[in-house]
Amino acid sequence: SYPTLDRVEWVSGTFLALTADDLLVRSADGVAWEPVGGPLPVPVTDFAAAGSGLVAVGRSGGLARAKDAAEWTRVSTGETSAFASVASGAGRSVAVGWDGTILASAGGRAWTKVAGGSGAWLWTVAWGGLRFGAVGSEGVTEASSDGVNWSAGTIPDLQSPNGIAWGAGTFVVTDGRNTVSVSADGMTWTMITLAADF
Repeated sequence: SYPTLDRVEWVSGTFLALTADDLLVRSADGVAWEPVGGPLPVPVTDFAAAGSGLVAVGRSGGLARAKDAAEWTRVSTGETSAFASVASGAGRSVAVGWDGTILASAGGRAWTKVAGGSGAWLWTVAWGGLRFGAVGSEGVTEASSDGVNWSAGTIPDLQSPNGIAWGAGTFVVTDGRNTVSVSADGMTWTMITLAADF
């Protein structure tokens, strides 16, 4: 049978993708794929490059780190919250999830719980060159320049965010409808309705 791929990242000149069975596969060209190592030590929802290695987050407080994609080590944090997303930038990784939980790490070994301002489920996080941007349920947003100190905001009328990305000086959030929300700073947002004939 063919694997179902849930997530893909470009890491150090290689595509890495996560299968539904918590396995990583890799490809140099996006066409030919091969497995990398065995199952990850946590049920994974997201992974990201972090310095010279990788970090992964998952359900039930699961975090893991790796120097390469083949050998992973579970990281104990004492958290039982589910994590939905992880991003890295400026020497720090940030994991977000249930009840507004935010963890930060400078190397992927030790993670510290930091105070977010919202308390809402955070679905996804991205590094935007100068700051992290996170978005969650009810349109709640969080922004931080250092991954430790966060400020809460909102995207009015946002229902169910399903992605955030950074590029061209702008955070872009999708929500499964015919809208996107854009922000230069992760705090002040504008919702744009896509044309009907798109």
